[in-house]
Formats: sequence, structure tokens, C-alpha cells
Amino acid sequence: METWRVKSQTDDLANALEILGDWRAKGYTAWIENENGEVLDERSLEDTGITSVKTTRTFLEWLGGPLFISAFILAGLVMLYFVGLWVD
Repeated sequence: METWRVKSQTDDLANALEILGDWRAKGYTAWIENENGEVLDERSLEDTGITSVKTTRTFLEWLGGPLFISAFILAGLVMLYFVGLWVD
């Protein structure tokens, strides 16, 4: 069986811990490395005061997807209307 390695780079420790938790929740083996490729101890990262990161989407971020899809549907209907006028 082949082993695949996926890497992600960020300067934000909170973002790194969020990615780590997400990957582990999905069943992957994940760890955090520094710039030199050395694996960092998570307990030492907890000393910084960041123990868990929970993200919540704002209302506008939640509404962005349906608005995006609705805009494309509306644009398609407008195009069909103009094609109908042109053909008629």
C-alpha cells in the first residue's frame, strides 16, 4: 500500500491547530512541524494558551453559498429571456 503525504503551511498557530484537529477528525494521522521539518510537541503548543479552536460562520458567510447559486440561476433565466426575444 502506498503512503501519501499532504502538507499545509500557515503562519497562524490557531489555524494550524484547527487544521490538525480537522484532519484527525477525518481519520488521518496528522502532526505539526516547524520550518526545519522537526515535529513539534503539542503540549508545548498548549503552553501558548491556545488549547482548542472553534470556528463559527457568520450569517453573511452562511448566506454566501445560496446567494451565489441564486445569482447564476437568475443570470441563466435572464439569458433565456433575451434569447427568446431575439428568436421571436
